[in-house]
Amino acid sequence: MLRNLTDAKHLIRVNRRLGSVVYQGELNTTHGRSKLTSSQTSPTHTTWWPVVDVDRAAPFKVVNG
Repeated sequence: MLRNLTDAKHLIRVNRRLGSVVYQGELNTTHGRSKLTSSQTSPTHTTWWPVVDVDRAAPFKVVNG
């Protein structure tokens, strides 16, 4: 996951194998834990550890354009 839409759109432009769809959503503590796991090439990369029975798709919606 990336923390902002601009970074996500850039990533799929430079890495075509990821596809062309971007999902956007907001996680809170009921969804599990997350931590910024950035790198030089992906400064807003975030790792998410969802709780066991959480619907992982529910917080996200497809972004157009």
